[in-house]
Amino acid sequence: MRKSLALFIVIAVFMPLALAAMSLAAVRPWLLDRAFYTALVSDARLYEPMLTDEVPIWLIDVEVIAAQQIPDNALSAALREVVTPTLLRDQAVQAVNQAFDQLDRFDNQMTITFDLISVKAAFTGDAGARFAAALAAALPPCDAGQNSIADGGLVSRCIAPGSTTTETASQIEFALPVLVDELPDEIAFNSWPGMDAIGWRFGWRLSGNVRGLLDLAVLLVAAMALAAAVAASALGGSDPRGQLRWLSSSLFAPGSLFVAAGFVLGSPLLTGPVSRSLTTARWNTVYSEAFEQAVAEVIVPAIQRVGGSVLQVGAIVCLAAFVLLIVSLITPRRSTSDARYVEVPVS
Repeated sequence: MRKSLALFIVIAVFMPLALAAMSLAAVRPWLLDRAFYTALVSDARLYEPMLTDEVPIWLIDVEVIAAQQIPDNALSAALREVVTPTLLRDQAVQAVNQAFDQLDRFDNQMTITFDLISVKAAFTGDAGARFAAALAAALPPCDAGQNSIADGGLVSRCIAPGSTTTETASQIEFALPVLVDELPDEIAFNSWPGMDAIGWRFGWRLSGNVRGLLDLAVLLVAAMALAAAVAASALGGSDPRGQLRWLSSSLFAPGSLFVAAGFVLGSPLLTGPVSRSLTTARWNTVYSEAFEQAVAEVIVPAIQRVGGSVLQVGAIVCLAAFVLLIVSLITPRRSTSDARYVEVPVS
């Protein structure tokens, strides 16, 4: 009966608590690691593909630009003259830093912004002239009765009859400073396609530090798991040797699961299928196939980093289980004989 109860405690109480504590400990090294995400978004492979197809349009898809009614393909071709991979990478790193700064301050709403000041500055000088020339070269001829400049617009959206590409480029370059001046200095990252859910709202404020709270959660859950393991070993073992073996077995079970999971996460058994799934998945967004491929290539090292944390936690728990097993082997058995001798006087 005692061993059955001990087994129940191990399965129903200890295992869930142990797995929860180990999961928290495994994500702790990278979940709130600013450098981890900074390195992830700094990968140059992400940004060259972003400047293909129509992706750059959403970078400054604000009312001022939308009012120009410029064809998407023409605007995309022109934006590539001023929006560089370096600019995109710097903005991504800035977004990560903004997120962590707001997380550390416990802002009631987390808002990530794209700095348009650097984009606006890129339109000056030779880059602006190249933008105008590229835009004019990509514009279609105007339809019959269509004005080359949209109502409320500033730059040409098509080549007017009797006008040349060079003349259209001159018009665009002349109007460009006014257009750029009307652009806002920043736009919210939350407003980009597919990013609506990033406007995280916290209905209450926390006190202290997020990392400290995570550490406290790890300690509390680990303490409860250890208490359950000790209680089960006390019920399951009849002596210290047996109790240590129960405790060792209890730790070995979740530890071995994490070791196996760590190996899988870090091996081609998982990273290969994940990469292929990301590459072949239908994203239903404006992102190009080349960008999706780049994401797949970048995400694999991140998964391996996660797998390394899982493997490390599992190895530590298995090592603790092995030490307890060794201690149990050198612990002397307690005699099971409780016989008592009574001296009977002989008359």
